Amino acid sequence: MSKTLVPTIRVAVSGSKGNVAELETAGVTLNKVVQQIFANGTGDNQVDLLYSKTLTLTTTVAQALDLTGSATFLDAVFGNEIDMAKVRAILIYNKGAGGKVVRVGGVANGVPVMGSSTPAAEFPFLILPVGAFVLLCAPLTGWVVTGGTGDLLSFVNATSGTSVVDVMIFGTST
Repeated sequence: MSKTLVPTIRVAVSGSKGNVAELETAGVTLNKVVQQIFANGTGDNQVDLLYSKTLTLTTTVAQALDLTGSATFLDAVFGNEIDMAKVRAILIYNKGAGGKVVRVGGVANGVPVMGSSTPAAEFPFLILPVGAFVLLCAPLTGWVVTGGTGDLLSFVNATSGTSVVDVMIFGTST
């Protein structure tokens, strides 16, 4: 059986902004949609790999996803090991409760989406408070994953207790 992946990633902002002045109301409508439709494959605007998982993070213990050559980086539906050559999109959602902050990135050998994979005095990271989410998408070039030097995506619960994070990573095998 052939496996195909054809996701659509869509961000939509809609709403209104108004101002009441005396007997008159002035307003504008907000409407912005950014959409990326991926075909199945490994070229521009294509993906053939998906990693999706809910991570449960305990207090200040880093959990690193190794995007190449890891027996724990598996396809959730088919159970196959995933070996990403490029990352095209990442969605991270901190859905934990009780004010748990999650730190993403900040490690040597990190996927270049978080900055240079070359070791430096400090490694960049994102801080996601509860309810925060981030979507990164590079449909043409993506971010190159390099085994051993640029293949880790690290998650740390920066506060006491437990955090729960949903992660989706779309990429290509070549």
